[in-house]
Amino acid sequence: MTYRDSLRDIEVCLRSMQGKLYHMGFRGKVARSTLADANESRDWRIYADFAQVLIGIARPLYAHDPMGVDASWWYERDGILCQEPSISFDAGRLRTGLEVIANQLGKKLDEDNPLLHAHLPDGSRLAAAIPPVVCPAPMLTIRKFTSRHYTVDDLIARGTLTRPLADFLAGQIRSGKTLLISGGNRHRQDHPLADIG
Repeated sequence: MTYRDSLRDIEVCLRSMQGKLYHMGFRGKVARSTLADANESRDWRIYADFAQVLIGIARPLYAHDPMGVDASWWYERDGILCQEPSISFDAGRLRTGLEVIANQLGKKLDEDNPLLHAHLPDGSRLAAAIPPVVCPAPMLTIRKFTSRHYTVDDLIARGTLTRPLADFLAGQIRSGKTLLISGGNRHRQDHPLADIG
């Protein structure tokens, strides 16, 4: 919600997060008229003072973090996130390219629909966001999945599993037990089960 220029920007951001609004205390749709009425009836100085307190707390916490989108290109290899300094993107061309991709996939990407989640033909997942949800430039993430199918021995060699744990899980799967496998959203939690069971 940072870098908003108008009530319309705020409304679009809130609409793009419609599924999460209830958990933030919103019971229904937030309209521009509701926001305008709130702005007219509340003393802005309350929020200005509170914002200054929050900014004072946040500044030292984020002093060394890059804030905003800087047109850089990052990739992950073997679990390590790396920046490629020789590649950068022009914001206008990136947005045009994202709109073309959205159209090719039968989806919309514009100010009223600033978020795009799609599966590409090769099975990769694409997530994109454009202003006003992100500022100052569009954001793009592509998650490619390996075509290699790891065996239990591969998982043990990589340190993902130990032999005793693999044997234990195989026994639980064979006996029909319910298992909960968790991990970060870039990990394919279902693959180890297929290999073990």
